[in-house]
Amino acid sequence: MDWKNIILILVAGLNLGSSLMVYFKNPKSRINIYYASFVFWVSVWIFGVALFRSIETETGVHLLIYAYYGAAALIPIFFYLFSFYFPYSKRLPTTKIKILVWVGTIAILIDSLPIFLVKDVVLNPPNNIVILNLASYLIYSVIFLTFTIFAFKNLAEKLKESKDFAKTQLRCIVYGSGIAYFFGILFNLIYPFFGDYTMIWLGPYFTVVMIIFLDYLLFFYNVTARMSHR
Repeated sequence: MDWKNIILILVAGLNLGSSLMVYFKNPKSRINIYYASFVFWVSVWIFGVALFRSIETETGVHLLIYAYYGAAALIPIFFYLFSFYFPYSKRLPTTKIKILVWVGTIAILIDSLPIFLVKDVVLNPPNNIVILNLASYLIYSVIFLTFTIFAFKNLAEKLKESKDFAKTQLRCIVYGSGIAYFFGILFNLIYPFFGDYTMIWLGPYFTVVMIIFLDYLLFFYNVTARMSHR
């Protein structure tokens, strides 16, 4: 197996482990539920990228493409929901926002269907290529980026007004997820729009930065904060 795919699978495993760790830390908390869901779909997306780069036959390739584009589509939606509750609820999603989330989710998942999104597939593992329907891909990208922008807008507003531990929590999430989002969007959303699929393996690697920030927040910072208050 290609070494890039091996690393992708390892990174997917790290994200899955991070998702489970956050969820079981407090399975009744909306913060934990939404963040765990966000990272879970990150892990599914990464695993899907690894499988797509490895596939050698056309059997099931379209289903696989839908699986990883569909998983990627859910990432900003759960991150957006998470942004309303972390680290505190400044304002809750209104009925209008909930409807827009549902409409956006259904729209992007339908748009992710290969019948709309995919023109052709060129198999040359590990350099497999999807030739995209640019009109559908533009719709997909707009929905993806809209949820992403509004999620970071919510977090940035809280970061500006927060102090002490809440500010540290927000910095860890904004910086960690921001780096992961930037490179994921660059290599896995923008590059493919221009027909370049050669770098889709690289974007997922930067999710490790997000995990490092999360681990710091959950373990090291919490421990040092407790010690300083003794």
